[in-house]
Amino acid sequence: MKHALNILLLILTLISCKNQSKSELKETSSDSKTEAESIKFRQIIFGRYCRECDESCAPMFRLTFDKKEPTLTADFEDTYFSLENKVEFKTDLNQENKLEIAYEIVNKIPETLYNWKTDKERFGCPDCTDGCGYYLEFITKNGDLKTFDLDDFEETENIPKEVLEFTHFLAERINKLIE
Repeated sequence: MKHALNILLLILTLISCKNQSKSELKETSSDSKTEAESIKFRQIIFGRYCRECDESCAPMFRLTFDKKEPTLTADFEDTYFSLENKVEFKTDLNQENKLEIAYEIVNKIPETLYNWKTDKERFGCPDCTDGCGYYLEFITKNGDLKTFDLDDFEETENIPKEVLEFTHFLAERINKLIE
């Protein structure tokens, strides 16, 4: 009897799980992910810059957590290179697939960068050999601003392994956001 009751309980559990819609599961996982990320960051800006190119030379992305829902915007106009150094995020990228890519980037930011001893750091020689550089800036929940210029050149000695791995990951995800 006890064995039959356990089987019945298992069947009822499986049925109730199966009846939960995919959208409910997606909302639950997305909400918890967003909540966890918003605890650590207020804003994250990331992108790629290449001085020797013809078009889309400095796509930059901004993910903000200030509002109830995170927002993702982009600058595809290369304002990163402007003299005022003021990037203008005019393109709305709040599609689910684009937000997921941005969340992946946020989740991969290594603790090494989050806890870096200075507010600004340059790893390697980004864009020195026409290989582009990668930009990462974030404002922590307590208001600390950290800015990094990242090189993805494998032979550079002063780049911590986890930062180099993150830079490769960032490069790949930026390409997906541009597609």
